[in-house]
Amino acid sequence: MGTQAAAFALTERLTGIGVTEDLLGDAEYLLGRVPEEPAEEWTGIVIDITDAQGGRFYREFTREGGG
Repeated sequence: MGTQAAAFALTERLTGIGVTEDLLGDAEYLLGRVPEEPAEEWTGIVIDITDAQGGRFYREFTREGGG
């Protein structure tokens, strides 16, 4: 599975919303950049998605133990 397919599969799994061609075609985008390599030290990640109807999905994951 390619990187993009994996990202869409993860999005569907986390939100419960199927990613379709119509959904993507009608969507408004606000983008962020994720580096290829993670920072040496990180403690968590935030996923914050707002759909076209104003519904918001927000989840924060933290990493135990660092490094």
